[in-house]
Amino acid sequence: MATKNVELTGLNQTIQVPDGSRVELIQQTETPALPHWTRVLRRALQSPIQSPPLCELVAHANLVFLLIPDFTRRIPLSQVMSVLVDVLKTAGLDRHRLGIMVASATHRALEDEELEELVGLEVYKEFPVLNHDWRNDDSMVALGSFPDGTPIRVNDMIKDADLLIGVGQIRPHRIAGYTGGGKIVLPGISGPDALGWTHWLSAHKPSREFTHVVDNPIRHAMEKAAEAAGLRFIVNLVMNREGKVAGVFAGHPVAAHREGVRCAEKIYPCPDGRIFDIVLSLCPSDLDLWQAASGIYEGSLWVKQGGRLILWAPCPEGVAPHHPEVLQFGYMSLKDAQECIAAGKIHDLVVAAHLAHVGEILYNEARIALVSDGIDAKDTERLHLLYAKDIQTAVDQAYKEMGQTATMAIYCR
Repeated sequence: MATKNVELTGLNQTIQVPDGSRVELIQQTETPALPHWTRVLRRALQSPIQSPPLCELVAHANLVFLLIPDFTRRIPLSQVMSVLVDVLKTAGLDRHRLGIMVASATHRALEDEELEELVGLEVYKEFPVLNHDWRNDDSMVALGSFPDGTPIRVNDMIKDADLLIGVGQIRPHRIAGYTGGGKIVLPGISGPDALGWTHWLSAHKPSREFTHVVDNPIRHAMEKAAEAAGLRFIVNLVMNREGKVAGVFAGHPVAAHREGVRCAEKIYPCPDGRIFDIVLSLCPSDLDLWQAASGIYEGSLWVKQGGRLILWAPCPEGVAPHHPEVLQFGYMSLKDAQECIAAGKIHDLVVAAHLAHVGEILYNEARIALVSDGIDAKDTERLHLLYAKDIQTAVDQAYKEMGQTATMAIYCR
């Protein structure tokens, strides 16, 4: 059988596919990086979108809290923090009036050395940097409730803050449409009930009804919660495919976010009607499958009904070390997840939503194969996914099933 080589962008690796197959690369648009982006950030803080300058807001605040993302948002955070803290200190803020919290939502807490790397040595030495613990509902303060009565509770460390500032990245997201903006509060620093509500609601709709759709009901709920928490200012970055800063947006949590989304829409590939028999989704930076599942959600937007979806992700920390139920139950349909909840087998709606997010794709849209150095064959099978030892093996298996003239998309997350 005649074959041809296909380069996997960014992996320094090639694979072989049947010569008669059409292969397309789906990746971010080539977008120039902002030259001297830290200068652009300083100007954005001085002339923000639909907001007074940051220095004016700080002048009227006794206590300021910065909410920042963890390593799952791939932005040069330490440089952002250096500029932000410099502006805040210039405005008269000292270490006793500034708090910093990692708005990690359901992700694991960071170790001390990770916190230092995240914010930079100088900031870490001068200001306290805290982890949010989403499971500790006793440390939450009530903001109100969702329409069904589910309470909205967030970390009580922010309750005395006069100014709440959120930092983040804007990119497509399975639940919020796009990351960034008010998402730094909900789910960023929220408690289990609110987190369960947002994740579980999204599980009842397919990925395409939320991903790339910024005006969706969960995004709106996030922004209402953020407003109730006192989020008044955001700094959000958009990155290009080389991992460089392509856009800086600062100001009002909704207005500045929407400006950033317009930038992101020009960079990140949106579904355009093309579908493929096979989709190879590459997620080279995710620490575990809990995070890397985004490659499944986004890849599913391009695969045909009954096709094959291949996820490649290193996952050095395994499946979901802080959510052991994922490996215990494996991916399941929404109906099965509902039955497990009703029977009291699963209590965590965030986990149930994750299982159903992937399960609905697995059982109703496309078979899913996993290639990961961090997850062995036994655990892959427990998840109800297909195991392949490497990308070439997974691709060969997919073509064997779908035919030698099958079309394939390589999706670079």
